[in-house]
Amino acid sequence: MSHLLYTHSFSPVHTSSINIAVCGYGKRIFPSLNAVKSNVISSRGHVRVNIYLFMEKEYQDFFRRSYHDHFGAFAGHKNVHLFVMTEIGNRGHDSTEDDRMWQSCTTLPLFLPDVFTNDVGSVIYMDADMLFLAPVDDLWEQFSLMNANQAIGMANHTGLKLTGPSNRKAYASFDARFVDLNHGVILMDLTRLRSFQFTQRLRDIYVKYQPIYQFPNPNLNLLHIYLHLYPEQLFLLDCSWNYRSSHCLNEISYCLSATGQRCTPAAGKRVHLYDE
Repeated sequence: MSHLLYTHSFSPVHTSSINIAVCGYGKRIFPSLNAVKSNVISSRGHVRVNIYLFMEKEYQDFFRRSYHDHFGAFAGHKNVHLFVMTEIGNRGHDSTEDDRMWQSCTTLPLFLPDVFTNDVGSVIYMDADMLFLAPVDDLWEQFSLMNANQAIGMANHTGLKLTGPSNRKAYASFDARFVDLNHGVILMDLTRLRSFQFTQRLRDIYVKYQPIYQFPNPNLNLLHIYLHLYPEQLFLLDCSWNYRSSHCLNEISYCLSATGQRCTPAAGKRVHLYDE
């Protein structure tokens, strides 16, 4: 029985499960395949894992065959179920601003509360260049550490204030604590975000600040401003949950928790993964 479904449905079969959303847009077939396989390998198999891969329709058949031929049976044994999703479009909103925000694949997390049905209460978002090196179950447990107000879990980009690449266009009027966050891995409590009208608030932020700052990366910049306005919603992940090459600069480690222990997941370097 195949555990890879070619479907347009965003509602999971089971609610008591780990949900992971992977962004595979932009011909990122093989990095996406590796990201998904790392999820399968790392899973303990005790809890059902639903992986939702978002990818352009023209690449989905190739991905489905590659995954199923080489990994489908093992995924079933580990209780991992993969759903390959089509492009989202404007998610039912007749909005020019939505179309502008959606022009980059990096904006996928901004719309996940709207993309998934209410049956999906929480999700781990991850970029296609992320690889799990320890059980994904452990990262999922971080949700239980959030307080009643926290809804977004992110780690620092470098661990150094105002030095990361995302800070080169930092905005002096915004809290520096939220400028060094990295979007490669995001824990999202969708239930809380929906109740707070997360997506609509992001649209309002975009309309207000885009003419001023001309965001080169809507995802990061909008999240930075959002968390500046609502800092109580941030759950700061340890750097070991989103380990990057920028955590080790000039032979100095800026993620001490990963030294001699583990880092999971780890981010690959974009230039080495994508032929762009």
